[in-house]
Amino acid sequence: MSATAEYQADDRVWTHAFTAMRLDEAQLRASLHSAGLALDRYLTDDSQWVKAVPV
Repeated sequence: MSATAEYQADDRVWTHAFTAMRLDEAQLRASLHSAGLALDRYLTDDSQWVKAVPV
């Protein structure tokens, strides 16, 4: 999924474009590893948010 979010605060406006994709746990761990990170724990019951820590 690719999207652009627009934010506004008082008279300031900025945008943030991003691309996201679903990863299974193995893909997530591999992606984190390639960035020098490791999965520490899931932060939510639905496993949508994680805590990653430096390796």
